Amino acid sequence: METTVLSAVSALVGSVVGLSASAATTWVTQRTQARRMGVAAEIKKREELYAEFIAECSKLAIDSLDHSLEHPDKILTVYALANRIRLCASGERRRGGRPGDRTDRHAVHEGKAHTGRVEAIGTCHIS
Repeated sequence: METTVLSAVSALVGSVVGLSASAATTWVTQRTQARRMGVAAEIKKREELYAEFIAECSKLAIDSLDHSLEHPDKILTVYALANRIRLCASGERRRGGRPGDRTDRHAVHEGKAHTGRVEAIGTCHIS
C-alpha cells in the first residue's frame, strides 16, 4: 500500500513541478515581449518627434533665405519641439548641451577631450 501512495504522491509532485516550469516560462516570455514592445513604441515616438523637428527646421531654413526675422513667432514651433526632445532625453544628454553629444569630463581633466554619441533609451511621455 505504501508503494501506491508513493507513486501517487510522486505523480502529483511531478505535475506540480511541470506546471510551475510552464507558468514561469510563460511569465518570462510575456514580460520580455511587453518590454520589447515598449522599447519599440518609445523608439517610434522619438523617430516621429525627430522627423517633425527636422521638417520644421528645414521649412524655416528655406523660409529664411527669402525673409529676415520679421515674425519671430515662427520659430516658437522649433523651440517647442526642442523642449519636447529634451523631455525624452536622458539626464546625461540634458547636461551635455546638444542632444546626442557630450564631452567626457574625465578626459577634459586629462587634456584629452573628445565628443561621443550617447545612446540611452529612457521613457518619453509625449502626447
